[in-house]
Amino acid sequence: MYIVYRMYCEANKKSYIGITDSFKRRMAVHWNTFTNTVLSRTIKKYGKESFKVYKIDNAEDCIEACDKEKLYIASLNTKVPNGMNMTDGGEGIFGLKHSDKTRRQMSDSHKGKAIGDKNPMYGKPGSMLGKKWTEEQRRKLSESCKGRIPWNKGKKGVQKGWNKGLKGIPSPKKGKPGKKWTEETRKKMEISRVGCSLGCKNASAKFVELDIIEIRKIYDSGKMNQRELAKKFNVTEPNIHCIVRRKTWTHI
Repeated sequence: MYIVYRMYCEANKKSYIGITDSFKRRMAVHWNTFTNTVLSRTIKKYGKESFKVYKIDNAEDCIEACDKEKLYIASLNTKVPNGMNMTDGGEGIFGLKHSDKTRRQMSDSHKGKAIGDKNPMYGKPGSMLGKKWTEEQRRKLSESCKGRIPWNKGKKGVQKGWNKGLKGIPSPKKGKPGKKWTEETRKKMEISRVGCSLGCKNASAKFVELDIIEIRKIYDSGKMNQRELAKKFNVTEPNIHCIVRRKTWTHI
């Protein structure tokens, strides 16, 4: 089920028509996200409290919703400058997922168009490449930015709303905590490393095998600690730690 909604600003007497399949989520985006659109700038200027929101119609599918959006924009005259819609409507819907059939049709519609090396601008530098701002341009840019207040200054819950959209996306630094490799996976990983450049054969190796033997011998005898060994061999202390703990150079 899709919803056609109207946002009316009492401050400037203008309306906006939109469609969505999740009314609560769509409103959260309107209130908490700033974009360079007429509606977003109006919300920033007059505030959320200046708006009234109405659910004005329903639709069974996206196509019907888009058709109704165009109808209401035209009948209520909400396109700029009379309203806050920047287009005639019907371009799509927030959060819409296209079916496989629609994806194929979109793909076919792009075939034969100027893409890649067929594009007349392919390989050509951008118009601003290599250009530098003059002192006057820098000064004007600086003056235009002075006194601007960040759109989210003093607002609560903005980051919380943003984090909701990140749920289910794993952090690249955390990996998969608690995951354990099966014996079969370990064997496959071991086989995949056969023939790899290990130890001193590796192009980035800082030691030869005799160095590793000497480092471990000195450390095991207690003559030097890891910090002293790091200074002696001109490497970092973590490098020495991994060597004496057999985390690296494990084949020796």
